[in-house]
Amino acid sequence: MRTLLVFVVLLSYLMLDSQITGFIHTYITSNRFITGVIYSLGGGGVVWIALLILGKVMSLINRE
Repeated sequence: MRTLLVFVVLLSYLMLDSQITGFIHTYITSNRFITGVIYSLGGGGVVWIALLILGKVMSLINRE
């Protein structure tokens, strides 16, 4: 179950990564600091959401 959840999160991140990268390269390539902040927030957000979902799933499994 945990492996499937990690796979779904990684797959969705990889699908959105090209759109995020395209947006960054189109509009914000002139400022590397802003680009770094956006990448950091995006990566941190994905990890935070994955851990949140994992915690919910594990609490449901432990409840049974």
